[in-house]
Amino acid sequence: MQKKTIGLLFAGVVVAGVIGFALVNSGTKKDDSITIRSATAKKMDVTETLSTSGTLIPNKIENLVGTGTVNTLNVQIGDTVEKNQVLANYDNGLTLTARMKGTVTEVNIHTGQPDTAAQQGKASIVVSDLTNLKIQLALSNSEASQVTVNQKAVITSGRHQYAGQVTQKDPTATSPQTATGGATLGAVVTFTDKPKELYAGFSADVAISVATAKDALAIPIEALTYNEKNEPIVYEVKDNKAKIVKVETGIQSDQFIVIKKGITDGNSVILSPTSDLKDGSAVTKE
Repeated sequence: MQKKTIGLLFAGVVVAGVIGFALVNSGTKKDDSITIRSATAKKMDVTETLSTSGTLIPNKIENLVGTGTVNTLNVQIGDTVEKNQVLANYDNGLTLTARMKGTVTEVNIHTGQPDTAAQQGKASIVVSDLTNLKIQLALSNSEASQVTVNQKAVITSGRHQYAGQVTQKDPTATSPQTATGGATLGAVVTFTDKPKELYAGFSADVAISVATAKDALAIPIEALTYNEKNEPIVYEVKDNKAKIVKVETGIQSDQFIVIKKGITDGNSVILSPTSDLKDGSAVTKE
């Protein structure tokens, strides 16, 4: 009789343990929802920019060309000259005179020697206005179609940024001298204010504002992805579930993209959707 009682007690302990484990396990069941980051679609001004680079060049250059033998050469590269200053004399009576104030940036003649600069496709002496610089661009076919005169630009050189504007765009493209490069179209960006601590010949980065959408519905670019048909989609958060929505996009900045159709102001969208996210997946916001 005592053995039977002990057996029943042991069985009761086992059953109680199983029930207790089941209750604990059910209470700590792992949530199968996917943790996501989200953002809200909202109205804003979006500006699309074209990022390119160019070369800093003098705003004004004077190419002086002579002929004959050089009798006297009065300047060297780096000299600052005044307007009407005599730079060189030739044996035939020809005089090269600066027509503007500037800095001598090229000297392709020598005292006592014939001036052969023209035969080499060069000027005898070049005077440049280095106090006023501009940026020469060489645009590709796709870039040229986006750039127009009067567009605003931001110029970056080192740690400095300057405001600028597109002031010139060539009517025709030019082909490079090498066989490897494609044709480019020249354009010029000038500084709104005179820059400091910049030097002709160096490169500078240029961001040109090519399009602007005012008060447009936009989302962060990282919320946009594409389906198997390469159609733009977003994952909208609705009732704690992910919902795939096809969208029509517009222009984009470096952070936001305009949504023309598909979602509305105030909709919540998932940022950087992962591959395990499906239509109808349960989600939890961070």
